[in-house]
Amino acid sequence: MVGVLLTLVAIGLVSYFVIKNYYPPIILLLLGLLLLFCAYLEGVPAVAPKASTNFFAFDFAQAFTNLLKGRLPGLGLNIMAIAGFAVYMDRIGASKALVKLCVKPLKAIRSPYVLLALTYVVGQFIALFVNSAVGLGLLLMASIYPLLVALGVSRTSAAAVIATTCCLDLGPSSSNAMRAADLCNMDVVTYFVQGQGPVALCTIASVAIGHFFVQRWFDKKEGALANKEDTKESALDVDKALEGAGPAYYAILPMLPLGLLIGFSPLVYKAIKLNLVTAIIVSLIIALVVDIATRRDFKQCCKDSQAIFEGMGKVFTSTVSLIVCAEMFGNLCTKGG
Repeated sequence: MVGVLLTLVAIGLVSYFVIKNYYPPIILLLLGLLLLFCAYLEGVPAVAPKASTNFFAFDFAQAFTNLLKGRLPGLGLNIMAIAGFAVYMDRIGASKALVKLCVKPLKAIRSPYVLLALTYVVGQFIALFVNSAVGLGLLLMASIYPLLVALGVSRTSAAAVIATTCCLDLGPSSSNAMRAADLCNMDVVTYFVQGQGPVALCTIASVAIGHFFVQRWFDKKEGALANKEDTKESALDVDKALEGAGPAYYAILPMLPLGLLIGFSPLVYKAIKLNLVTAIIVSLIIALVVDIATRRDFKQCCKDSQAIFEGMGKVFTSTVSLIVCAEMFGNLCTKGG
C-alpha cells in the first residue's frame, strides 16, 4: 500500500513539474531515483547482482547506465540518425524542394475544399520524409498555408488542415513505429507496410473527406471566406517561403532512406539486409556527393554537413533523453508499487 501511495505521489509531482515547464527528463530521472531508493529500503536491489558495483549508492547510477546502454545503440541511435538527416535535408534546401514539387499540382485546383482535402493527403506524403512534427508544421505553415489562402481557402480552414497533418506518425523512420515493431518482433518496414499501411490509408481518406465537409460547414457558418487582399498577399508569401529550395532533383534526396529500406526489405529483396541507420548513412553520402557536384563549393558543403551532428545532438537532449528517463521512471514506479 505504501508503494502504491509513493507511486501516485511521484506521478503527481511529475505532472506538477511538467505543467510548470521544468525540463521533463531530469524530473523523471530524479523522481525515478527517489522511487528506486524507496524500493531499496524495502529490500528491492537497484540492479541485478551480476551488474552490481558492490556499493548501493553507485548501483542507482548503474541502473540508469544500463538503460542508456540498452537504448542508445538501438532506438536512440535510430532517432538521432533520423534527426540528423532531417536537419541536413533542411540545410541544403532538399526539404523545400520536395514541398515545392508537391505544391505545384495543388495550384491547378480551383475548388477550395477539394484543395483542402488533397492538401491533407499531400501533407501526409511529405510527413513520411520530414520526421519532425514541429519542423513539418513550420514548413507547411510557411509554404502551403499561404498557397491555400492565395487560392481562396479561409485562414482558419488552412490552419486546421495543417494542424491535423502533423497528427499522424507514420513510416519506418518514425520512432513510434520503430518501438512498436520492436515490441512486435517485426522488421520495421514490414510493420509499416502490413501494420500501419492499411490503417493509415483508411485514416487519411477519412480525415481528407472530413476536411471537405467540416471546413466548408464552419466557413459558411462563420462567413470566414478568404478575401482578395489575403489572396494577393499570400501569393507573394508562397514564393518567399520556398526561397532557398534546392534544384528540383533535390526533392528525391529526402526520399532515399525510405526507398532503400523498402527496396532492401524482406518484402522486396531479401538477399541484402539493410537497417535504418545504414540506410540513412548511405543516403547522407549520396546527398553530400550530389550537393558538392551541384554547388561546386567543397568547403561550404562540408560546413553544411555539420547540420547532421547538430540535429543528432538536439534530438538527444529532447527525445532520446526523455525516452530513457521516462522508461526508468516507469520501471521504478513498478518497483515502488
